[in-house]
Amino acid sequence: MNTHDGTEACFLYINGMLAYLCIWIESGSLLFEYAFEKGRVEFERLEAVDEDKSVYKEN
Repeated sequence: MNTHDGTEACFLYINGMLAYLCIWIESGSLLFEYAFEKGRVEFERLEAVDEDKSVYKEN
């Protein structure tokens, strides 16, 4: 950008915040939370996962 008055840092910060917002929305966390609060999503049951029996267990 060839500017030395802080303008480039401002653009980089805004670009980073927009990228963070897009990733947050695309991950579904925001939309799922909204649907849960409005009562559009319900859980039948919640279960704890035993990490020792998980197929995703690390070596």
